[in-house]
Amino acid sequence: MYLSSKMRFNLIKVHTILGVFFLPLAMMFLISGALYTFDVKGELEKLTYKVERQTPIVMTLDVVRPIVEQELAKRGIALPKNSPKMKRKKGRLQFRWSDMDHRIRFSLSADSNVGFLRISTPSLYHRFTQLHFANGSLLFKVIAAVMVAVLIVQFLMGIVVSLRSTKMRKLMLVSLFSGFGVFVILIVVG
Repeated sequence: MYLSSKMRFNLIKVHTILGVFFLPLAMMFLISGALYTFDVKGELEKLTYKVERQTPIVMTLDVVRPIVEQELAKRGIALPKNSPKMKRKKGRLQFRWSDMDHRIRFSLSADSNVGFLRISTPSLYHRFTQLHFANGSLLFKVIAAVMVAVLIVQFLMGIVVSLRSTKMRKLMLVSLFSGFGVFVILIVVG
């Protein structure tokens, strides 16, 4: 299939618009992913508060959520946007409630009248790592999924354009198969 100069120009134009539009998001994924492989995750400021009640605290969402809401209100902290959940950690139930601004944890001490509320506030870079692992809003997740689809199309467009160019075909095929080869080696080696 021959690509006319107008068709080639339009492909390059679409390629440029989409590439530049998604560049900031792609850079965030690339940089945070690369740094994460070296265990750079960003900082969390962690504060722990003792919470005492006159009666034993039952570790259910219905009981713990109002306690946590009251404690957050006392400290002027907005409620997280995501839904809270109960999770078993080291054989004990833990209340968890998170969003991009705070990570809330509540667990009981040995005395069921006393609990501990831990409020963690992430640094800006830690927020990026959370976005990288799909802990952002639904809008962010949708845009990230669209970016992935666009990148796949961008790569495929590059292959198609290179296959149509006699000067680029051999270079593209060597590069493509070399890339696959290195990828397979990395998977095998670990």
